[in-house]
Amino acid sequence: MKISPDCIPCFFRQADEITKRLNHSKYKKKKVFDEIAKAIPRFSLNITPPLVGRFIHNIVKKIAQKDDPYLEIKKRSNELALSLYPYLKRKLNNVQDRLKEAIKFSIAGNIIDYGVNSVTGDGEMKKKLKEILERKKVNKKFFRYAKFKKSLKKAKSILYLADNAGEVVFDKILIEEIRRIYPQKLIFYAVREKPIINDALADDAYFYGIN
Repeated sequence: MKISPDCIPCFFRQADEITKRLNHSKYKKKKVFDEIAKAIPRFSLNITPPLVGRFIHNIVKKIAQKDDPYLEIKKRSNELALSLYPYLKRKLNNVQDRLKEAIKFSIAGNIIDYGVNSVTGDGEMKKKLKEILERKKVNKKFFRYAKFKKSLKKAKSILYLADNAGEVVFDKILIEEIRRIYPQKLIFYAVREKPIINDALADDAYFYGIN
């Protein structure tokens, strides 16, 4: 997918969201917007949205004068998500198909927003999680569980791609469940090499005991 002129307002919305989450002053916020406005004429319509996202993040890093502006947000989301771990394990022990439930946890973790302006406590997170898990309609086009189980059984090794920092606890539960069923399989958990927005890094994986 390539960018289009319709994407341009989204660049500013993304920058606005980032600066709000980082509690930037109005002066720093304007600097971020000014830098983006200067760069837009140089953007080719052949580049992809992730490249633009990286560019915006680099501007924020430069103006914030921090290598990882999201560090504190990631720490808080990690601590909040980790507080759910015992609850999730208990829930897993009370279902017949543990693997399927662990997959649902992982999907739910991807849906929940861990930003400082959204989920603010473990009680609220449990409520959000319950709402997601109790949704009746599941699009089978995207959730092919039987096919996944067959592929999992055949695989000699598994590459698991991490997403945001606060989601790693849900990944950990699914990885533990896969290891319980297939202890001989190699599982590689891939994280970002360098900070980019609130994506998980090696330190986030280590925080949850994934190594």
